[in-house]
Amino acid sequence: MTHRITRHGLQVDRLLADFIETRALPGTGITADAFWSGLADLATTQGPKNRALLQKRADLQAKYRHLAHRPPRRTA
Repeated sequence: MTHRITRHGLQVDRLLADFIETRALPGTGITADAFWSGLADLATTQGPKNRALLQKRADLQAKYRHLAHRPPRRTA
């Protein structure tokens, strides 16, 4: 079972948060607070655009799925 913790309003896997805070960030000059704040801001501002792009991709894949199963065309 995944244990999640909250960082700046984000639900984050505890192991990922531990890795970011104890292994990835030290020595970078970026505090854990600044990292999580920036990530939360990014998720908030870009999340809707990302969801819209993922939906567009799903729509295109559904529209052209039949092409993936078509046998290759023969050339003379």
